Amino acid sequence: MIVPRCNPDGAHYFTRDTPRRIDINRDHTRWIQKFGLLQFWDLMIYATNPNVPSALTETAEKLFRRPLIADIERSGYSHFWYYTTSYKLQDKRVSMGGTAPDIGRNTSGLQNAISFLVESRGVGIGRESYGRRVHTHYTAITSILRSTVEHGNEVMRVARETRAGVTRRGLTLGSGNDVVVTTRSRMAKQKLTMIEPTSGTPTEIEVDWEDTLAAQPDLVRRRPYAYLMRPSFADVARRLTYSGIEAKQLRKPVTLEVESYQVLDRRAGATFVESHIRNTVTTEVELKKMIFPAGTFVFPMAQTGANFLAVALEPESPSSFVSAGFLPVDKKGTHPSIGAPSEVPIYRLMEPLFLDVAPVDAR
Repeated sequence: MIVPRCNPDGAHYFTRDTPRRIDINRDHTRWIQKFGLLQFWDLMIYATNPNVPSALTETAEKLFRRPLIADIERSGYSHFWYYTTSYKLQDKRVSMGGTAPDIGRNTSGLQNAISFLVESRGVGIGRESYGRRVHTHYTAITSILRSTVEHGNEVMRVARETRAGVTRRGLTLGSGNDVVVTTRSRMAKQKLTMIEPTSGTPTEIEVDWEDTLAAQPDLVRRRPYAYLMRPSFADVARRLTYSGIEAKQLRKPVTLEVESYQVLDRRAGATFVESHIRNTVTTEVELKKMIFPAGTFVFPMAQTGANFLAVALEPESPSSFVSAGFLPVDKKGTHPSIGAPSEVPIYRLMEPLFLDVAPVDAR
């Protein structure tokens, strides 16, 4: 599917936001204010979340990025790995495209697709060099489509095998079968070529570079057999099913031994997601026996969307429903009269077990 323009309102007003003030792919950069320079490169990157199956990343590099670079160079255009910087003017770090699961290319990778982000230089310069910027994207899209046609059978084979492998991992539990919840990036020095805005002269600068291709797992948890969620959070279940996640519900109450999360720390953010304030939490996991009522949601990990499911439900994940504020929690010890419960309403079933369940209607 090709969407040539998914935000016509933003394009008209030269803004990334939709009319509802939603940034479809998060905020971009303020290069002139920080460095006094403009971006020189056209930028690209594929999915970089560590839970994306390696076969997809290897295929993206071999069958797509290498031919894409050759096609861009033949057209006389520049290219480099995608990078960005924060809105804080005193923060001069430059980061490659992040590993956060909710970034579009990472979300697609977690759903077992080969995905790319391609951006042309020119943030904040209106329609300057508009023809060149459009042709850059035309060149990139044409290259990606050509590679897909030329290697269609291999692409489909990799996609099929990846989906089957993700499903098998949900049945093969134990040591080494993990979910990466958070990561840490490696910092290095990197030389970048940028443009002096008045003369147009290419200028080389050295920056502190956050290398997300070299990101290392920080918080890692063993992959569960299934996640369970209290029945009162049907809206979260509905959102997951809209993303292709298979959900079921218990037909009758059952007592299970599960891992539960207790919130040790919660820091409220300064941004909102659909009227929910963002959070950063730290939890500890403890084993306990619980009675789960009929209607409890069950999300088995033996499904193709398991990697997407895990990063949506593990509380510390930067893109989880806890981080986005859809599942209210508070720090352990907070009095119930002034705060939400400290126990996250999501539980990890660690061993295979037959459950009497009914499928959830995605509608």
